[in-house]
Amino acid sequence: MKRSYALVLAALLIGACATRSGPTPSGPWPMAHDSTVSISVTIKGTFTTNGSPSSLANFFPESREEALKAYRESGCFSTVSEGLGDSDFHAAIAIRDDDQYSEGWQMFAGATLFLVPAVVDRKLTVDTELRDREGHLVGELSESEVGHIWMALLLLPAFPFAAPRTVDDDIVYDLNRRTIAEASERGLFRPSPR
Repeated sequence: MKRSYALVLAALLIGACATRSGPTPSGPWPMAHDSTVSISVTIKGTFTTNGSPSSLANFFPESREEALKAYRESGCFSTVSEGLGDSDFHAAIAIRDDDQYSEGWQMFAGATLFLVPAVVDRKLTVDTELRDREGHLVGELSESEVGHIWMALLLLPAFPFAAPRTVDDDIVYDLNRRTIAEASERGLFRPSPR
């Protein structure tokens, strides 16, 4: 029994993962706007594996920073603050990471020291609810991207360049970027007359 645990541990240490994101959103960035409106942002995250809730310990802090970075770099706002504050708009962002994989296949791939590759299907979704200063709902937007994480011994050389965590951060940034662009195109960031 101890030998099988050692084998699985060795496989996890030797195997490498790699993933890639889709194309970068098109259009100018930062967007050319007269940034006279302010926005406050709250962010929460959920992480599920095969439909069951999992820990966010390794997922959420970096994703939160990437979401804030997209709003700060957008050029659409005079100020971007985190939390509920005095601002023209408030964005409540929910980041969902849904991973699906076959546990049996993962164990088989590990037993072969990842000579047989394993794959995780990952769907990252950013749901955003925009409200004005008075708390009225201005709009709801949702962007998602499906990707795959490949785990194989032969991917070891690619690991430093395509590590899943690094690519996931880029995806979260791009999903927020697409959300901001869509909201801007729909005119959702126009301040309401006072």
